[in-house]
Amino acid sequence: MNEYPDKFHLSPEQSIFIAKKKWDENIYCGMRMENRAVTFPQTKTILSGVNVPNVQLDDIQAILNMRDAWRYLLNTVNDPLTLDYLCKLNGLIARNEALEWGKLRTGTVGISGTGYIPPVPSEASAQRALHDIMNSNSTHCSLHTTAQETETI
Repeated sequence: MNEYPDKFHLSPEQSIFIAKKKWDENIYCGMRMENRAVTFPQTKTILSGVNVPNVQLDDIQAILNMRDAWRYLLNTVNDPLTLDYLCKLNGLIARNEALEWGKLRTGTVGISGTGYIPPVPSEASAQRALHDIMNSNSTHCSLHTTAQETETI
């Protein structure tokens, strides 16, 4: 049973049309999720190539990175979804925002509000997780590996 049925029944072309039409809103929502201090009008102005006073350079960089990632995604939407493809998207989004971008993380990270420290992914575990997601009939899939799976990698 599908947890999240397709209630809109959009064709791929219709989905791409809406994504292109709403890309500024999607970028703004992404910035809000990242707790960036920008308004929707500021985001639209930056996306138009105009400088906005009182907006931090880091926030402008993040908006432009997200713009570039959306452009890449919309121009390559029919490309196969591979780990290299996802790393390319990450490279566009995290450019100049992280120590490394466009590759799997090699160090530990923390998650605010929790003591959970996710394991450092190996290429094999990431490939396996992507394969499992792409071959799942469900919209709910776990990305976590068990301790036994991790030991076999």
